[in-house]
Amino acid sequence: MTQLARTIGIRLKNAREEAGMTHQEVADRIGLTAAGYGHYERGKRLPPVDQLIKLTGVLDRSINYFLDLPADHNDLGADEEEWLRYFRAIRDPMIRQTLLRMARAAAYPGE
Repeated sequence: MTQLARTIGIRLKNAREEAGMTHQEVADRIGLTAAGYGHYERGKRLPPVDQLIKLTGVLDRSINYFLDLPADHNDLGADEEEWLRYFRAIRDPMIRQTLLRMARAAAYPGE
């Protein structure tokens, strides 16, 4: 088990749990068995690039997140990163839209 496999595994587990998904749900979305996906999370195997790309979409994270590289969000500050992480964790589209309307109103009052 390599350090990279461990890092990706930890990041996969964190992202999956934040998304409120099970091993099986993630595995189904990327075309694997739950056991196969579990090998990735436990750092037993490195996901191939095509699987990693699928996982970025399923778990709403960047490749940089999984590879433990600096975030590429046009130099967002720590508080902006935190807001983005919380927003991404919200799955209810109505709540997301409400928050966006509130943010627009706060940023551009009177418009």
